Amino acid sequence: MGFMRFVFNIILILIALQANAIPLNYGSKISKKVILVGDTLSYTVEAYSTASCPLVWPNLQSSIQEPLVILQQGELQKTNEAGAIKYSQTLKITCYDSGLHAIRPIKIINTCDSLASNYTDTLYLLVNNVAVDLNADIKEEDDLNESEGLTPAQKKAIIIFGLLALIGLGLFLYYKYGRAKKYKNNILVNPYQHAMDTLKVLQLNGNSEHDFKEYYSKLTQCLKNYLQQQLKLPILDKTSAQAQTLLLQNSFTKTHANNIVSIFGRADFAKFAKLPPTQELALADHKTVSNIIHNLEAQYLQQMQIAMQQQAQHKKKL
Repeated sequence: MGFMRFVFNIILILIALQANAIPLNYGSKISKKVILVGDTLSYTVEAYSTASCPLVWPNLQSSIQEPLVILQQGELQKTNEAGAIKYSQTLKITCYDSGLHAIRPIKIINTCDSLASNYTDTLYLLVNNVAVDLNADIKEEDDLNESEGLTPAQKKAIIIFGLLALIGLGLFLYYKYGRAKKYKNNILVNPYQHAMDTLKVLQLNGNSEHDFKEYYSKLTQCLKNYLQQQLKLPILDKTSAQAQTLLLQNSFTKTHANNIVSIFGRADFAKFAKLPPTQELALADHKTVSNIIHNLEAQYLQQMQIAMQQQAQHKKKL
């Protein structure tokens, strides 16, 4: 009788442990899998647990890496569903560079089983400069042979129409791009990407006055080109004092004005060999310029998104 009671108690303990070890139901999703540069989407993480086994909710920002940018972070929501607690949090994000980008998996910890490795899936986002339809199917050979029933006259008319269309397209392209050849790079190259590519290859090749002069000339020109082309800030022909006034008056650049003017000043010193910078300072200025351009680009994309939303709301009112 004592042995049966012992077995019965063991069974109860196992049942209790099994009840607390409810598998964690979790997952992540994005509202869009294909977007254009500057578009927004929602990234949501959801998980279920019991009241007796609360979750340690992770910091979702750790799964978002450049060139993805968080525009808005929603609050963590907890709701009761059929005896379980549902955890849910959503981030509003955008992307400032084209390509295939990954949102990293993130670990969710259940306090009843803290050693378990519960990770969300890796999500992939395709960002394009132009609209792309991923659902477009490749035509089968049978589809390509559907025109075999055309009469010779119809085929001839189609060929003539196609030739005229090609001639018209050629004239249009020649008129558009031939006359605007000197602006071609400004039209086709994204100012942010151009700046990042320039900084990527920019190096200090030596410690001579000439090396510092050439290095700082390219570094400041890269920053000025971005400010003028992307933010429409007329800074290329300004002195350091004029540039400081201009930077402080601009809502994007006023917080970076002191750092930018300091770098311009060191470039002037290097140019006239009054006070050549050290190699460590030159490398630090390179990193500062990169961080400034990245920060300004994130602000620029956010403001563009707000402007598009306001424009859409205005159209609805009309």
